[in-house]
Amino acid sequence: PPMDTRANFIAWMVKNRGEDPKFLGERWDRFQALVANRDVSDDRNKRAFLMTPREEFVRQPNLPRAYANAFLDIGYGVTISGPHLVGRMTTSIDVQHGDKVLEIGTGSGYQSAYLSNLTDKVWSIEIIKPLAERTRGVYDGLIARGYSEFKAITTKNADGYYGWEENAPFDKIIVTCGIDHIPPPLL
Repeated sequence: PPMDTRANFIAWMVKNRGEDPKFLGERWDRFQALVANRDVSDDRNKRAFLMTPREEFVRQPNLPRAYANAFLDIGYGVTISGPHLVGRMTTSIDVQHGDKVLEIGTGSGYQSAYLSNLTDKVWSIEIIKPLAERTRGVYDGLIARGYSEFKAITTKNADGYYGWEENAPFDKIIVTCGIDHIPPPLL
């Protein structure tokens, strides 16, 4: 998408993705803040942020705050991380096209959706079964609507502490859930 002006970005996304101009404007505004704070710095991560519809990954009551720099409740006692943290974490692991990336803690699915705009090999593990099922349904629904990049995401309901041995090794591992130490199996 164009990264020169808000109007050009919105027009391109409406034409090519059929997305809501209201959310696109909010995404653009948050994007500007991420760039100013250096939460995203390279063009690949800038594009990935702009191409990932965060509003699709928040719960209905939080839609008005989809692009707020806040952690939002997604049920089951967990949250979707704020966009600045997602941008900074993803930029810091420097995902390249073709990298195999393992995400521990699928949650809402926003992080792995962002990752799928950087590589075509994303594996994501979620321990909470109903959340894993709901999020897989979100991906599948978006794929049916034309978001083909989400086909790159393979999901599993399991304890991410143990990694995903049958698909290892991974080039990058990102832990997006709360932990108190680095699980030895991930090392």
